[in-house]
Amino acid sequence: MTATAIFTGRNLWRIFFTVTSLAIALVSMRFLALGMATAFPNMLHHIRAEIPLFYVHVVTGPLALVLAPLQFSKKIRAKMPAVHRWIGRTYCLCVLAGGIAGLVMAVNSTEGFFAQSGFFILAVLWLSMTGLALTKARQRKFVEHRKWMIRSVAMTFGAVTLRIELPILMVAGTSFEVAYSIVAWSSWALNLAVVEYYFRRSSPRVSVPA
Repeated sequence: MTATAIFTGRNLWRIFFTVTSLAIALVSMRFLALGMATAFPNMLHHIRAEIPLFYVHVVTGPLALVLAPLQFSKKIRAKMPAVHRWIGRTYCLCVLAGGIAGLVMAVNSTEGFFAQSGFFILAVLWLSMTGLALTKARQRKFVEHRKWMIRSVAMTFGAVTLRIELPILMVAGTSFEVAYSIVAWSSWALNLAVVEYYFRRSSPRVSVPA
């Protein structure tokens, strides 16, 4: 494969997806070196109120981000199907733990109802879509499994989208409180809209006879 082929189209998107997922996962784990208070100064209310749940969320969320690109590896899926399945199971466990913790954290958010509801719905969709992906895999409906897993990963990738959108909004002059409320919805809704558009564009069109 030539360098031009690598950096075009779908390959370019895969590179962006993999690099940003790994980068945000590493940044999210900065509390291991800096401590919780220094790493997450804007989340101190969560740290004080629900220390175990916050730890669960900031550990399992980044791990899901690391595992997500591996799930879409054609080489692993074709040559090491058992590895693919175990990566998938670990990803689902991370989503289960991180999603439940996210539900509780969303309810206890101090940024108001708009932010609370955005993150709460994100957690519900994250859990539901991942559960459906797992169910379809167990039923051996692999086309549907892949679609639901892509939707699940779109929710996981919300962690990346949020960290891109939030500084842009703040540089544009939006206060942290307002920007945080906006990204509580836009960080995952944008990803889901892109995925559904991709499904619509890639699905075969059925011609209707005149």
